[in-house]
Amino acid sequence: MKKINSEIEIPNMLNELLAMEVGCGLRYRKHYFAANGIHSKSIAQEFLEHAEQEGNHAMQLATRISQLGGEPNFFSPRLMDFQMEMGEFKNVLEILKVDLAFEKDAVIAYREAINMVAQEDPTTRRVLERILEEEEGHVAEISTLLGQDDQSVLYLDPTTGEELDQPDRLIEGQSRAKANSHYSARI
Repeated sequence: MKKINSEIEIPNMLNELLAMEVGCGLRYRKHYFAANGIHSKSIAQEFLEHAEQEGNHAMQLATRISQLGGEPNFFSPRLMDFQMEMGEFKNVLEILKVDLAFEKDAVIAYREAINMVAQEDPTTRRVLERILEEEEGHVAEISTLLGQDDQSVLYLDPTTGEELDQPDRLIEGQSRAKANSHYSARI
C-alpha cells in the first residue's frame, strides 16, 4: 500500500472523503423523505440519524483539512457523481440495499486512507479511525434491518451490470477507493 506524507496529498485525499460524506449525507436526507408508510417511520428516523452522522464526518474531515493548511471543498465535482448515483427507488428495501452498498464502499475507502497515512500522520489516522468505526456501525445497522449477516460486497460494472469480485479497471497509481467510485456496490 502506498504511503503518503505530503502536505498536498493528505488534504487532497481528505477532500475526496469529504465529497463522499457530503454526498452520503444528501443521499440519506433524500431517503428520509422517500421512506413513507406506516412501517417506514423507524427506518426513516434511522436515515435521518445517519444523515446527521455523515454531516459530522464531513465536519471532522473539513476541520482536519484546515488544520493541515488545506481548503475543504464542499462543492467538489464528485458531488454530481453522488447525485447521479442516488437514483429512484420503489421501496424502502431497495433504499436499504443501496445504502448498505454505499456504506461498505465507505468502509473500504476509510481502511485504505488509514493505510495510506499510517504512521506518517497519526492525528489524521485517529480521525479516520473514529469515522471508520461509525461507518462500520452503519453497515451493521443496515445489515440488521435487512436481516443479513454477510458483510461481503460484490461490485457491478456500471456499463454492463456484470458482477465483479473487485473493480478490475484500476488505473496505474489509483487507489481501490478511487476506482470503487466508478463502480456501484451491491449486496
